[in-house]
Amino acid sequence: MLGILRFILAVMVALSHVGGNFGELWNGVIAVIVFYMISGYAMTGLISKRFPTTNAAFPFYFERIVRLAPQYYFWLMLALIFSLVLKWYPYKVDVFCCLSYEAFAYFTVIPLGLQSYFGSVDALILPQATTLAIEITLYIFSPWILKSLKLSWLAAIISLIIFLATAIGKLPPNTYTYFSSPGPVVFYILGSLLYRKEWVSLSVLVFTLISILIFSLPQRLNTEFLLGVCIGLPLIAFLIRFKPNKIDSAFGNASYGCFLGHGIVFFTLTHFFGEIDNAIYRVIATLLACLAGWLSFYVIEKPTLPFRRLIKSSGGSN
Repeated sequence: MLGILRFILAVMVALSHVGGNFGELWNGVIAVIVFYMISGYAMTGLISKRFPTTNAAFPFYFERIVRLAPQYYFWLMLALIFSLVLKWYPYKVDVFCCLSYEAFAYFTVIPLGLQSYFGSVDALILPQATTLAIEITLYIFSPWILKSLKLSWLAAIISLIIFLATAIGKLPPNTYTYFSSPGPVVFYILGSLLYRKEWVSLSVLVFTLISILIFSLPQRLNTEFLLGVCIGLPLIAFLIRFKPNKIDSAFGNASYGCFLGHGIVFFTLTHFFGEIDNAIYRVIATLLACLAGWLSFYVIEKPTLPFRRLIKSSGGSN
């Protein structure tokens, strides 16, 4: 039953961008942390079932590209059209030309998740693409770290060191723990350990992470990290006990497009009807973003499903 949860998380991210937060908390950050844990859980299952052999890394990468790329480039093209042609988009993308670093970053995606190391991207065309980029960098190492408990722990320890370094002031908070890899890898590993039922490792890792977060709680976003783990992990553990059904799948299908495209929907509404500044307007705008996500799945992503099934059925077996 993770499809409905993914949908709710996408809605939380969307609402956070129009002032629909829980008091001082950024509920979009909480949602992203839970997204990472779901991803770690799901990718461990995908690799163990469909890509278990040593030569399965590239088929796994190919399947992930076919899954993520169509909708990503669809929404990216819409954002560029709305900004450069229709002038509806508020973010300035004057620097976005064919030879710019921004263009390279957005079309290759991965640099968006490494901005702390290789330079920031000035053009905010799809801001949430940073989260997608971080997840893709996690996919690169997944065929190895999600199969080996030792490598999982190594990845988690690197992430914990980054969290600890921010806690004692050696690194700026959030920049390395949330906006760049490999900081968020610890959340990904939590989901993986849950799938593998490594209860001792899971307990130790949760305790260590929570201890570091509590120690550095005054830092911005650490409360959101803490809530994401303390609420999200038990919720995932509860929901995986139920088998997916058509309703769950329908909601899950809308989540990715809603996550990527809600900004375009919101900016279009703002262009024609003014700022989204009241509860009713927020609800209507979010519902339209969900509808856009659902439509983009059926128009853009659904035609790729037979190809993805083919990749999964032959992944790593030859």
